[in-house]
Parts: sequence; structure tokens; C-alpha cells
Amino acid sequence: MITSIRPEETAARTAHLLSAGLPKSDARASQRLVQLDVLRGLAILLVLLAHQVYIPKEPGIFRDFTICLHQFGLSGVDLFFVLSGFLIGGLLLREVKITGRLDVRRFLIRRGFKIWPAYYVFLCVAFVQLIRHKQLSINSASSYVPFLFNLQNYIGPFDLNIHTWSLAVEEHFYLALPILLWCLLKLRQKKLVKLSLPISILAIMVFCNVCRLFNGAHRSFLITDYTATHLRMDALFWGVLISYAYQHKQDLIQRISRHKVLLITVGCSLVSFKFFQERDAWFAFTLGYTALYFGYGLILLAFLELESNSWLMKLVQSGPAKALAFMGLYSYSIYLWHLEFAAPFVIAKILPVLPEGLKWPLGMTIYVILATISGVIGARIIEIPVLAIREKLFPSMV
Repeated sequence: MITSIRPEETAARTAHLLSAGLPKSDARASQRLVQLDVLRGLAILLVLLAHQVYIPKEPGIFRDFTICLHQFGLSGVDLFFVLSGFLIGGLLLREVKITGRLDVRRFLIRRGFKIWPAYYVFLCVAFVQLIRHKQLSINSASSYVPFLFNLQNYIGPFDLNIHTWSLAVEEHFYLALPILLWCLLKLRQKKLVKLSLPISILAIMVFCNVCRLFNGAHRSFLITDYTATHLRMDALFWGVLISYAYQHKQDLIQRISRHKVLLITVGCSLVSFKFFQERDAWFAFTLGYTALYFGYGLILLAFLELESNSWLMKLVQSGPAKALAFMGLYSYSIYLWHLEFAAPFVIAKILPVLPEGLKWPLGMTIYVILATISGVIGARIIEIPVLAIREKLFPSMV
């Protein structure tokens, strides 16, 4: 258990989650992950900065600043990947550690309850909107099929619901990780599970890097070079490796996490190149992805073990961090809906009436607020009620 949460903080956190409507098991799980909510909030904020409502090259005196933010904001997905790998890996590894077995079917059902209802409602709403605005016709509706089966990161059209490619990568990961663990467990050698999982993850990371380098050596940048699962899933498995170490190598994690300033400094240095390079630069779409997830992984390690009176814990408990944690709590719904409601509304209704010099700062502020509100509404209408049903039908086993 993460040592940074004091009893009164835990109680307050639980009360907040339950008042938000989250099932008790989700609330208990999140008690130990307050810092990760902050990181999730940072990830979704970066994504919102990447998907700007104002063309980055046009906001006058803010031009260079917005271009850098746009480029760096793209790394928010990499942070999401590392966090997802850590959290999902933790769920599965904890089940194996406690029960000695893995119920893949139950895991996939529970993930389905978490992801699919909100996702498919979003697809339906987005489809109606595309038809309404004549970006898609009934006759061309077959182009929407890849989205139904989470293949949109390989099969176009890539200009529809562009942000959902990362959800497809995560869905493929939700299949790949439990199947990998199940295969290892089927060997009926528990020691082999402990020894083989890190080796398997390292092999996946090498494979993804080789594929990216091959692409970089043989062709210029393509859209699928940043959306394809086999080119991006190593970030998720890096999170799993950190989760494995967190559960099975506690002494090692505690020794590493003591060097928080070093971890954060090196981590920020590794990800900082995104301020200056577009995603179609050779380094960005090859070794750059490796640098991003390594860097965010180091930052995650710094956040795992916090002392109650440390400077980092005080930062986590600050007002801005609490705002990020709130966004992190609803990050999935914010991610789903921000381009469907918040961005179009700000572009059509808000930007035209703002003073020219303030269009970017005010427009982006309103956009972030509206995106958060749309995510909270979406979560309370769809995600949270479905999760309550899930807990009644398929409660957590650990």
C-alpha cells in the first residue's frame, strides 16, 4: 500500500469518491492512488492542450508558446499509457499474487463494463453529429465499422474521431496482458511467472523499438506510425513492469523512490524534447516514444512513495494539484467527449466574441473548463451507473 495517505486523507478521499457515485470497490482502490489521480489529471490536461481550439500558429504574441504546448501536449497520451499499464498490471498481478490464478474472463467483463458503454454511446452521438454536419453519409457509414471493433488505429478514415486511436491501443493491451499472464500461469510454475514476466515485457519493448526503427529507416512518417498498437504498446508494458517491481520488489522501489529530485529531473529531461519536435520528426516517432515512456515512468516512480511531510506531498495536496486530481478522476469521460462538445462550442460561440489578443488564453481556459464539465456529466450519466451495476454482477475478487 502506498504509504503517503494519512487516515484522515483516506477517509476524505473515500467520501469524495462515494459522493461522486463511484462503486465502493473503485473508491477503495483509488484511496491508495491519490497521486496517480494527479498524474492522470496532468495527462488529460496535456491532451487538451494538444487538441487546441485555436490554430497554434495564429494566436499572435502567444504563437511560439502555443506551438510548444501543442507539441508537448501530444505526450499526454504516453503518460496515460504508462499509468494504464501500471494500474491494469497492478490489478492482474495482485489477483495472481493473492489467489494464485487469473480469471481472464472476469477481467475482460469488468473492463468491458468500464470502457464499452461510454465508448459506444460516444460513437453513436459522434455518428449522428457527423451525419448531421455532412462529414459522413449513410452510404459511407461502413467507414465507421473499424471504430466498432477498435481497429481505427490501423484502418482509416483517420480524420474521424481522431483521438480514439489510443483507446484502440489500450483495448488491444487489455487482451494482450491477461493472455500473456494466463499463458505463463498455464505452465504451472509460479517461479517462472515471476521470472518470465519481466523478460517478456523487455522482449515486447525491444520488438516495438525495432519496428519503429525499421519504419524510420524505410519510409517517412505515416499516421499509423503513431497509432499502431505494435508501435506503441511498449509504453503500457513499461507501466506493467513498474507495477511488477512495485508489488514484488518493494525494497528496490523504496530505494529508487528516495531519489525523487533525480527521478523527476531525469524524467522531465527525457520528455522535454517534445517541446521542440513535431511528431513526424524522425527521432520523435522512433526513439522518442521510448524516451517519453521512460521519462514518465521515472516521474511515476517518484510519486509512488511519498512521506506525509515531504515537499512532493505538499505539492500533491496543493490547490492546483487537487484540481488536476479532480480532472484525473473523470479523465476517461473527459477524453471521450472533449472534441465532441467543448471544442466545437468554444470555436463556434466563444472565440468569435473574444478580444483578438485574448482569444487563445481565454478560449483555452473556457475550453478546459467545459471539457471537464462535459466529462463529469458523461461519467455521472453513463460511466458511474454502469460501474455500480458491474459491482453488483461482477464484484472485484481482490
